Amino acid sequence: MSAPAAEGPRPPRARRVRFALELGGLRLIIATFRALPSAAALALGAALGRFTYSVVRLRRRVALDNVRRTIGRDWPEPRVRAVVRATYENFGRLPSTARARDGSTARTSIATSPSKGSSISTRRSRAEGASSW
Repeated sequence: MSAPAAEGPRPPRARRVRFALELGGLRLIIATFRALPSAAALALGAALGRFTYSVVRLRRRVALDNVRRTIGRDWPEPRVRAVVRATYENFGRLPSTARARDGSTARTSIATSPSKGSSISTRRSRAEGASSW
C-alpha cells in the first residue's frame, strides 16, 4: 500500500475565513432559491445577473472584449452588449437549477436572441438514475 499524499501547507487564516464566508453565502443563496417557486427563482436570478453586469465593471469589460474578439467581430456594439448582458442574466439563473431536497431539479431551457429578446421555458422533473438530464 502506498502512503497517503501529503496535503501541503495550509492557507493563511484570513484566506480560510474568507473561503468559509463565501461558501456560507453561496449556501444561503442556493437555499433562498430553493424556497422560491421556479418562476420567482428564475426572475430573481436574472435580476442578480443584471445587477452583477452593472456593478462588476472589470469583468464586464473583459466579457465585452472577449465577445468582440471572437464571435462579435462584425457585430454592432449594441448587439455585443446585449449578448453579454444576456449571458450575465443566464449565469444569475444557475442557482435556481440547484437540486431541491426532494431530489427534483428545475430544468431551464433558455433561447436568447439579442434582436428578439429572451424566452424561458421551465419545468420541474423528477431526477432518475445516475443522470437527471
